[in-house]
Amino acid sequence: VNLIAISPDGQTLASSSDDQGVSLWQLSSTQPVIKRLANFCPSSSRTEKDASGVSPPRTDAEAATDVSSPRIERNLGACQIKTLAFSPNGNSLAIGTEDKIIYLLDRQSGQQLKPIKHLKGHTEDINHLAFSPDGNILASGSRYPTDPDSPETPLRLWNLQSGQEIKRLKGHTNHVMKVAFSPDGKTLASASDDNTIRLWKIPNASLSQPAGSDLIKQLNGHAHFVTAIAFSPDGHLLASGSWDKTVRLWNVKTGQEIKRLEGHTHHVTTVAFSPDGKTLASGSRDKTVRLWRVSTSEELNQKADLQGMNSANMRILQYAAGLSHAAVVNTVTFSADGNTLASASRDSSIRLWDVKTGELQQMIIKGLQNNYISCLMPTQRCWRVDDGSLVVKKQPDGRIQPLPPINQAEGRIVIEAFPASLALAHGEPLPLTLTIHNTGIAPVYWLNLVQTANENNPLVFYPPKTHLVLEPNKSIRLAAKVSAWAKYENPEQQNTALNLSITSTNADSFSVNMPVQIDIPRLTLQKASLVPEQTALVMTIRNEGNQALSQTEFTARLDNQLLENKVVTRNVIAAGQTLNLSFSLSDDIPIDKMTENTPVSLHAIKLQHPIHQWDLLPKQPLEVPTPSWYSYVLLSVLLIAILISLYYLSLYLHPLVLRISADNAQLLTLPLEQLPKAKQLLQKTRRLDSVLSSNESELKWLEEAINFSNNLSNQARCKLLGNRLSAKTQPFKDNSDVFSWQLNQAIFPLKLDRCSVYFPTADLPAAEIIMRLQQEDIHSYVMLVISLEPNQQAALRPYGENRTTRWVVPNSKELTTLLLSPKPIEVFVPMLANQLTLTYISPYQTGGGISKDSGFFGREYILAQILNRDLMNYLVIGARQIGKTSLLRHLKRRYQTHPNVDCVYRSLGDGNSQYFRDKLNEYLADLPTQQQRLLLLDEADVFIRDEIANGYPMLSHFRSLSDEGRCHFILAGFWDLHQAAVLDYFSPVKNFGEPITIGALELKGCRELATKPMTMLGIHYAQDDLVEQIITATGQRPNLVATVCDKLLKNLAGERRELNAEDVTNALQSQTVFKTFEGWESLSNDKQAARLDRLIVYTMLEKKTFKLSDVVRVLDEHDSIYTTEQLIQSLARLELAFIIQHTDEVYRYCVPLFREMLMKKEEREVFLTEELKKRRAHSRFHG
Repeated sequence: VNLIAISPDGQTLASSSDDQGVSLWQLSSTQPVIKRLANFCPSSSRTEKDASGVSPPRTDAEAATDVSSPRIERNLGACQIKTLAFSPNGNSLAIGTEDKIIYLLDRQSGQQLKPIKHLKGHTEDINHLAFSPDGNILASGSRYPTDPDSPETPLRLWNLQSGQEIKRLKGHTNHVMKVAFSPDGKTLASASDDNTIRLWKIPNASLSQPAGSDLIKQLNGHAHFVTAIAFSPDGHLLASGSWDKTVRLWNVKTGQEIKRLEGHTHHVTTVAFSPDGKTLASGSRDKTVRLWRVSTSEELNQKADLQGMNSANMRILQYAAGLSHAAVVNTVTFSADGNTLASASRDSSIRLWDVKTGELQQMIIKGLQNNYISCLMPTQRCWRVDDGSLVVKKQPDGRIQPLPPINQAEGRIVIEAFPASLALAHGEPLPLTLTIHNTGIAPVYWLNLVQTANENNPLVFYPPKTHLVLEPNKSIRLAAKVSAWAKYENPEQQNTALNLSITSTNADSFSVNMPVQIDIPRLTLQKASLVPEQTALVMTIRNEGNQALSQTEFTARLDNQLLENKVVTRNVIAAGQTLNLSFSLSDDIPIDKMTENTPVSLHAIKLQHPIHQWDLLPKQPLEVPTPSWYSYVLLSVLLIAILISLYYLSLYLHPLVLRISADNAQLLTLPLEQLPKAKQLLQKTRRLDSVLSSNESELKWLEEAINFSNNLSNQARCKLLGNRLSAKTQPFKDNSDVFSWQLNQAIFPLKLDRCSVYFPTADLPAAEIIMRLQQEDIHSYVMLVISLEPNQQAALRPYGENRTTRWVVPNSKELTTLLLSPKPIEVFVPMLANQLTLTYISPYQTGGGISKDSGFFGREYILAQILNRDLMNYLVIGARQIGKTSLLRHLKRRYQTHPNVDCVYRSLGDGNSQYFRDKLNEYLADLPTQQQRLLLLDEADVFIRDEIANGYPMLSHFRSLSDEGRCHFILAGFWDLHQAAVLDYFSPVKNFGEPITIGALELKGCRELATKPMTMLGIHYAQDDLVEQIITATGQRPNLVATVCDKLLKNLAGERRELNAEDVTNALQSQTVFKTFEGWESLSNDKQAARLDRLIVYTMLEKKTFKLSDVVRVLDEHDSIYTTEQLIQSLARLELAFIIQHTDEVYRYCVPLFREMLMKKEEREVFLTEELKKRRAHSRFHG
């Protein structure tokens, strides 16, 4: 509330606020009556205007009713009221608006307002208005012009009878903030941002005079802007207030300063004399109203020095907890009898005080959406004028639940019109409109259209805004959007259902189910043909989906080689369209040697959102050109085949051919020395290609495996194996027979980044090899010992199977499998697991974020929500160690292949505020021009606290960049981010990005986390329910599941590869797992808040489930002192920290293992007693 004024008869109070309207409040009634001026902006196109260009007033008189019959008055305007003043007889009200016009409003019967004149002339915002005592002259003060050539004079006098300007008073060199007439009307005082007060002689109202100076005196003394002035009733004194934090009294006749009143701790904004002149009131940005005795200049009783109340809507009725303003006090004014002081504040309230006692008598408070509440404090009764959203209840998790007006019959809502089914084009949001009708006899409040939760549903629903009130027998149309997501690789068309429900505060929900077909482009490779005359590979593709494909890039492979620099792009491929893609071939590709069995494939990637990729194989063999002499050659071949048929018959009956023909996988397990013979026999029997194809192996790999044991140097062998494993090969110091592999951490699943490879010479005895392995320089590494001499290999193998060493000795069959398998890493991992201690190579990462895709499981819905939409801002909120860092790092890896996104990850928790501000400025100063930058900011709580303390400078810059589309942000954090994004209504963080709460891992993800790495190591569970036992005990918390599984591996001894119930129980009860919970005692930087968190946990341990009333009762039994707000925040913090969860008005512990751990602590009672002592001591110390 910016402005207030009390009418001369003391019966009416006028106020204006940022809702762009004027309200009149009747002070004498026990049920305050509200009248509002809807809009007086000539430029507004939202209301009708009369002939004068002024919008007509509202005709419906709005009465503040009891809570049983609420009504809402909507504000239609586009202008803000800058100042207002009552005429001396109280019949008129003057207002100044941001359109630089002064309006005179006539008060008619029933307290309605009607515009009668408008005074034009000012070209800058009008700051203040004042009537002369006889009501004939109006003084106006405005902002000083920024343009030196502007004709604006910030101080003017107006004839109210004619509406004409009388005079412009020149002299001030900055904005005129306040004007005031002396009681005799002969003098005008003006206060300015030029730090001066000026007294002017007032001309005759009937004369229009040119601009000039009638300056009587200039009062100097204030050290900053002068923002408030007031004459005493006898006209002898002038009071002023300034940004220098002082109130000063001046002798009007001499212009001398009489007294300086000090006490305010911030800018003084307003001053006012009581009608008897004995008391002076002042208001300030320090949130206080102070009363001063003019005769002694002493501050009156301390009840008038009020400060500190939170103005959030949910606390406006708790007036006993604190009565003062929570923001800058804009205006104070006395009633005509001097018994009442009114104050208006930026905290959206008007407060009426008893001057004698300092007690609060009445509050008028503005809520959101132009709602109001008026409370009479002595009777403790309030009246609502709202749409049902003014009074709300804060849930323990911080969510807001509206409380509709009481004594209302229930409404009844139905969905009258909705589509029978939907067809979605993937990646294109579909508008969806539903008609809702209230068939009941009472209004329905806070209507929300929501999607019924379904964990695996591929639909993303964009709900409409909350509709605040729906009157009986009325209908509304709610406009929403729905889109769909699909898997990244080779997506398929899907059929699902959209389940929606319309909810409200006082009507039963109504649900509807709509079948949905998701249309997705689906590519197939019909055929591939070699065209020698064009030196080209032509591929025929078809879009067999129901949606067109746009901006797609194609690359081809021929004979397992990528056609370098051969990229084909198509802008559009329509649904059902078939087209040819031509890839030119370089001269070094032997077309004449290609056969129908030559492998060929096509890779496609869609470049626009949503991004997908396809890996396509042709439906038929490669078409190879047939030479003209083919028939002659074919005849010759047939004749030759007949001649040698008996010879080949003997080949088909060879034991090796029969063995591999019966089971093609036998090829991958042959000893290396048998591979040349196997290749020869399979080629002669024309089975080699089919055998290799069934094993997804390649001829090139087979030839390399044969050469591996015969013709290659040790360095070439090591590099060949390293390339198969995507490892980087380097010589080990100066050794010619020892090498080093740097394993690719992005794809290698084990906790192993380096491995050495040793090729002992064939004639070296095993004992000397062991001595070499024990040498200082190579002893500390995992060593892969590769021997191709059978006897030597057999002698070394037992040393590899001895898990006390770090040596791995593969036999000849394992080397074959490693060289021929299409998934060599999946062969290498169990090889290591069979010969090494599992603790040393555990695939489970228990500290920090998951750095490998092989270790990341679940979070599919969150990933789809982010990846299948255009870039935007998100706030990822969740407990510590719940997986926020892993999620951000996985997003970074996913966006690395995106051609239009430059993704950067940064943790803000490992440096001071200046350091990370410098780093952020560095990232933002060098934004790419061809891509959009996505900045992933982890551990953002410290950053948020720093932003709050400094007025959100970086966040404002973030918002500007995201609005421009140049950079978007994903912030991840815990309590501070949650408070700013969810609990603080006025924080700019709240609307910065879409909040995403990350909690328990999906069941599917938990099962995969507990089983897939184990299976990769050749380990399995004795019973399936052991996995469910782990998931239940850990509460689906991913870091706990990983820690338990890692402990299982560490405890697994010897050759055993089966996990039983005892193993699982021991792992769950281990100290390693219990240490994972460390740190829960300090969820907040506020020590008292953290202490209350611990008290709740300790006192509720005995109960598996408990209610809020149980918490209150137990804390009261222990004489713990707390406020309701502190308790609600503590419960919300514990829920966000994944310690407790709240469903159906009942709390329970999220992680049974956590409760079990605390129950076992013998010192639990000691902890509880100590916490209670500290909290009581703090409460006594702070009163």
